[in-house]
Amino acid sequence: MNKQLSPVSYEQFGHFLHSKSGIVLGAAKQYLVRSRMVPLMHRFASTDIDSLIQKVISQQDPVLTQAALEAMTTNETLWFRDKYPFEILLSKLLPELAEKQDRIRVWSAASSTGQEAYSIAMTIADFSRVNRGAFNRGIDIIGTDLSSKVIKIASAGTYDTLSLNRGLTDDVKRRYFTLNSD
Repeated sequence: MNKQLSPVSYEQFGHFLHSKSGIVLGAAKQYLVRSRMVPLMHRFASTDIDSLIQKVISQQDPVLTQAALEAMTTNETLWFRDKYPFEILLSKLLPELAEKQDRIRVWSAASSTGQEAYSIAMTIADFSRVNRGAFNRGIDIIGTDLSSKVIKIASAGTYDTLSLNRGLTDDVKRRYFTLNSD
C-alpha cells in the first residue's frame, strides 16, 4: 500500500478541493491530506494514495468524491463561537433590521453540527423578547455545510452534555434546551 503523496497529486487535489469547497490547503499540508485520505484508501479499495486522489478529482464516483470532501472538512464548532460577531448582531445588526420590518434571512455557512446557527437563533430570540414586535414578518435561518453527516446532526438538534457545556451557561441551557436525564 503506497501512502506517499506526490507533489503533483497534492497540487491537483489542492486545486480540486478549493474549486469544490473553498478550502485552501497551502504549501505544507501534505500530512493533513495523507492522514485524512488514507482511511479512504481502505474504504474504497485503493492501494495507492495518488490513484485514489485521481479518482476523486475525476468525480466518476460521487460517493468517493463526497467522502473525500467530508474527510477534508474540519467540522469544528462551538456555541457562540467568536463572541464579537454575536455582540455586533445583538447591538447593531438586529436593531437595524428590526426597523426595516422586513422578513430576514440569515445564512450560517460551514455550520457543522449547527451550534453557530442555533446560537444565531438564540441571539435573535433574546433580542425579540426585549423588542416585542420585531421581525413580525418572520426569520429564516439556514445552516449549510459540505458534510451531509454533520448536517444530519444539526437538523436533529440533539446534543450531548459535553457539547452543551462548550460555551453555554446554565441559564441559556435552561431557556433553550430540554435536558434528558439519559
